[in-house]
Amino acid sequence: MRLPVPLVTVAMTLALTNWSVAQDDPIEEPEQPTAVVLMPKPPATKLESFEQGIGAVIVKGFTRVGNLASDDQAEINIYAVAMSDGNRKQYGAMFEFTIKDFRPVRCYVDEDEIGQLLDGLSALSRVDKTTLPLDTVEAVFRTRGSLEIFNRDQNGGRVAVIRGTVVSAVTGYVRVARASFRTARLSELTHQLTLARDVITRLKGG
Repeated sequence: MRLPVPLVTVAMTLALTNWSVAQDDPIEEPEQPTAVVLMPKPPATKLESFEQGIGAVIVKGFTRVGNLASDDQAEINIYAVAMSDGNRKQYGAMFEFTIKDFRPVRCYVDEDEIGQLLDGLSALSRVDKTTLPLDTVEAVFRTRGSLEIFNRDQNGGRVAVIRGTVVSAVTGYVRVARASFRTARLSELTHQLTLARDVITRLKGG
């Protein structure tokens, strides 16, 4: 069954006097992961919830299907993921942000959300300055697991920014990582997610 095409939020920003673009612009964020501490929240994805299971041995398996080296010294590895507690299984994909001298930041995408993400990537790749008749046009797609993908204007060109946020279920420690690419490379991400979905299909005997 085909999942519904997601809504892609298109944000319009007018250049008004005394506004500071850097206040809201992810492009201006530090390249390295940042961290703060918050009260822990319930798991946002099925994979996170399953991973935190109590009273059972949780077995996790990963197959890397590709990676993207960003334009800002970061790298994103894409994995197909399966978890089992001996009775039940969960499947999905994982984005692993790796930046030199920092621990990896991992964001899960549930199996039932991969199709929505693929549709979102397709819609994001079509956004440009002609999408809306305004000075600045940008768009974002968000997953349940705090993965955000932006299509933004940068000096008259287009850039894709992928940002991942992870909150420790035990300490509430929050880690954020990001990577930026030319929007044309969103097609590479689409291909790798499709490969991850194919791996899951084979695992399930499809």
